[in-house]
Amino acid sequence: MDIRKQREIFRRYLRGTASPDEKVWVEAWYAAFDVPERQDVVPEPVDDVKEYIAQEITRSLNARRRTYRLWRWGAAACLIAGIGISTYLFVFQQSVRMVYTVVSTGVNERRMLYLADSTQLWLNAGTEIRYLPQSYGKKKREIWLQKGEVFLEVTPNKRVPLLVYWDDLEVKVLGTAFNVHVQQQVLEVGVRKGKVAVHRGGQPLGVLTKGTQLQYDRAKAVAYKYHHPTDRIAIWQMDKLALENASFTELRKALIDFYGIVIEAGSPLVSELRFTMELERAATSKQTLEVVCAIHELKLRKEVDGTATLYK
Repeated sequence: MDIRKQREIFRRYLRGTASPDEKVWVEAWYAAFDVPERQDVVPEPVDDVKEYIAQEITRSLNARRRTYRLWRWGAAACLIAGIGISTYLFVFQQSVRMVYTVVSTGVNERRMLYLADSTQLWLNAGTEIRYLPQSYGKKKREIWLQKGEVFLEVTPNKRVPLLVYWDDLEVKVLGTAFNVHVQQQVLEVGVRKGKVAVHRGGQPLGVLTKGTQLQYDRAKAVAYKYHHPTDRIAIWQMDKLALENASFTELRKALIDFYGIVIEAGSPLVSELRFTMELERAATSKQTLEVVCAIHELKLRKEVDGTATLYK
């Protein structure tokens, strides 16, 4: 997107006239700054906006006035423009200075987090979220899921719905318990109780109630909605790893996040296999790999670097 178009979107956002897609773009742009616990640096597009406005002021002030009357009106116009521009820059800079808090988990790590409104978040391994503690719970409740999986027990508040963002996707709730999982190009939302609505670019993808789940494939731009047992939603909270028809890539990531085990496919045939399994977190590496191999009668070879290669 070129700078001119960005300027126009920023202006509409500050005036409150931006479209839903433009709001998502600006908020995602803010969320993209990987600078937790310190003031954000004003990015280049903002500097360009400043420079553009400064040039316009200079051009207006240096323009020749043909008559005293025109000069007087021009001075008044410049004064009004100056006030408006100063307000614009002040508001814009205040927005940019908002400090995001980043919470993340590593391999085989889980965390629980309480927000200001008593909403509880459980982060699975390999997860990262961002939010604005300065404004959260006041006029809005917003969380950006960057990667991984999070379960939320949301404190009810009909006036201020909670919003979870992932790129241009939005999950909106008033008070409920639900799980959000993102991996590569796929978003999964499962509701244990209550109700949530999922939107993409302002367009509804589905409303979910207790025991339903939605899967959105971003690459195909297709959403699937189906029933899912509530005791299987966020089963990882019960110290269990459950996979259903998972690809080898999904299996590999799950084993890294859950156990710190790294596996590789010994052939294209193995990389195309699907896996359905359930394991306890307390299982040892040996037990875990034995279960994985037994599903398709695979063999295992330990490599020097500690990885395990699966082959037929």
